[in-house]
Amino acid sequence: MSKAEILTALPKLAPQERREIVRRIFELEEDTQILADADRRADERFQILDTIERRFAPHDKGTSTQPGGSDACTSDVDRPDA
Repeated sequence: MSKAEILTALPKLAPQERREIVRRIFELEEDTQILADADRRADERFQILDTIERRFAPHDKGTSTQPGGSDACTSDVDRPDA
């Protein structure tokens, strides 16, 4: 399989399949530990983003939970008088 064929096939794979490929590529690299650490940190950041997205995701199509909305979650950081 050529590089071009691989690159064309990647978007067709499921996310888990792509992760397996990335991990295998990392194993082949000389800087395996550096890449593994970067992968772990990226996973941590994506988990944080997922949490933020869930927090502000609308419960239904007619509801907005964006900051400043009527049902927005307000923390001490959001309030200027805190």
